[in-house]
Amino acid sequence: MNFSDCVEGHLTGISVDEESKGVDFSIRLQAGRSVVLSARGVTQLAVSEFREKNIIDRVNAWGHESKVSDFQHLLVELLTGQTDVAVDGAFSSLIERQLKAINAGETVLIEIEPVYGARVLMLAKSIALQ
Repeated sequence: MNFSDCVEGHLTGISVDEESKGVDFSIRLQAGRSVVLSARGVTQLAVSEFREKNIIDRVNAWGHESKVSDFQHLLVELLTGQTDVAVDGAFSSLIERQLKAINAGETVLIEIEPVYGARVLMLAKSIALQ
């Protein structure tokens, strides 16, 4: 999936449907058009620093074709809430289970990386740009 149109776009809103485990991110692109990044089957979500103007640097998605070394530190951060943590027994089984789900194509790890404002990390069953 190509997210290059989202570069320099603005994250303008987040809508969470707790019942269906869906999250919609409203994005205003540089060209002025608005799109929605829809995530379904969300099991983990962390959003930090949401501001009035949330400028997107890039949207990254890691799935079954990705190298674990490219995203493992982000998965650990999402699951533990810490960036520099030695994985102990309490988290190791959870991290291994999620790595297996990503490698099997059952789950996708998504990051919305900011220039300014909101940073998003999440695990979802699927994502689509509409």
